[in-house]
Amino acid sequence: MKKKSPQINKPIPEFDSGHETRVLLEDMRQGIRIIGEQHGAIVKRLDNIESELGSVKAAVMDNSLQIKAIRSEQKEMKAEQQRMGTEQQRMGTEQQRMAAEQQRMGTEQQRTNTELQEIKHKLDTVIVDHEQRLQKLEAIR
Repeated sequence: MKKKSPQINKPIPEFDSGHETRVLLEDMRQGIRIIGEQHGAIVKRLDNIESELGSVKAAVMDNSLQIKAIRSEQKEMKAEQQRMGTEQQRMGTEQQRMAAEQQRMGTEQQRTNTELQEIKHKLDTVIVDHEQRLQKLEAIR
């Protein structure tokens, strides 16, 4: 059998807590510095976003005012359109009344022309009759 060789105990390096603390602090400083830089960048981005948001709010307010004005004009235009529709109906009714009156007057004119023709015919007949009587009277004398 072989003999086990005696183990040589290696000395354990001493733990230097001060050195370990300094290393940890240095790592923390680096982390804190990075966090600070990122915080500054985030603050700048938030400031830009806030500025843009202010611009957007102003644009929205302006658009809201324009929309209100357009709606008001639209209401006025609808009211005017209704008024014009009513006026157009009134004018249509008046036009129909005038067309009926014109037709009545045309019929009356035709009746008057017919009566005038009848009167002329009667006058012509009476005149011819009177001329014949005169001729007979002259022939007798």
